[in-house]
Amino acid sequence: MFFIFRSLKTAIRRSRVLQVGRQIPDATKPVTTGFCEGSAVPWGWSVAGQPACGTMRRWLWEACYPARMRIDRLDHLVLTVADIRATVDFYTRVLGMQEVVFRGDRRALAFGHSKINLHQRGKEFEPKAAHPTPGSADLCLISANPLDEVTAALSDHGVSIEEGPIERTGAIGPILSIYVRDPDANLVEISTYL
Repeated sequence: MFFIFRSLKTAIRRSRVLQVGRQIPDATKPVTTGFCEGSAVPWGWSVAGQPACGTMRRWLWEACYPARMRIDRLDHLVLTVADIRATVDFYTRVLGMQEVVFRGDRRALAFGHSKINLHQRGKEFEPKAAHPTPGSADLCLISANPLDEVTAALSDHGVSIEEGPIERTGAIGPILSIYVRDPDANLVEISTYL
């Protein structure tokens, strides 16, 4: 099966035309219309008369638009905060992250395979964002616990829920989310996949 799809990718790359005759756009120009279901492949593409979906759409896209670089995941992000101690307290005590101290006295919050580096407002490390500002972030964190347990834990810590539970769309599918604010008023969305 793998051989068939690999051959298909090669054939498409060489012909630049799909079997149904739809011309594949020039790879140097971004496609901005005709997308379906949040897919990165234009609607209407098909192979042997069957709609291209799921893995096939991804392979068609890769065959037509070979990437020079492929980003795998987010490693860390940086929050500029007014008070590092208050931020560390909130994210460790309430959200269960672990405080990490590195390179002297720099602070970060570790969770899963990611971390949040913390910069003190006015004492940011270089290079930094063009306009580092406390309270300007909007984060979505995926919880390993069911959302009702998360809600109960937030209540135990006296953290009010700003909105939710409400259905949203995550990176890989539908999620159920609640929204809270951290000490800098950053919006923190806590979610579970449905």
